[in-house]
Amino acid sequence: MKKVVLVFGVMVMFMLAGCGGGGSSDSSFSGSFTSGGVTYHCTSQSAFTDCQGGDCSGCSCQSGCPGDAPVITEHCSVSGTSVTVTDAGCIFQMSGNDQTGVCVSSGSAIRLLTGTGFTAPQVVSSGSQFSNGLSINGITLNCE
Repeated sequence: MKKVVLVFGVMVMFMLAGCGGGGSSDSSFSGSFTSGGVTYHCTSQSAFTDCQGGDCSGCSCQSGCPGDAPVITEHCSVSGTSVTVTDAGCIFQMSGNDQTGVCVSSGSAIRLLTGTGFTAPQVVSSGSQFSNGLSINGITLNCE
């Protein structure tokens, strides 16, 4: 009888360990991360780490959320091969593609996303960054 109880006890111990009885848990974690004017609240360390890496889908948006900002519809000022991008963001054509741009870092850089229908926070958080005054495909990008 003692052997049956001992075997049963060992089996229960392994079952409990397999159901989360061991390992580390971050269920009490709470952290915020701000990127490009958008603040996310993360309830797990792994989601927070992912958010720092650019994937904030596991966190909830707290402020500056893309849905809070209007979609950029203004067109950038174009003079010859020079495009003037604004802090609020604007749209222009480059190599036959629509580009949405936003000036960042006090006008020292420009963030770009290919396409339209984006908000400024989306462009700032996901766009490729270029130096102000850089020429790309024969077009010079300048901040206003």
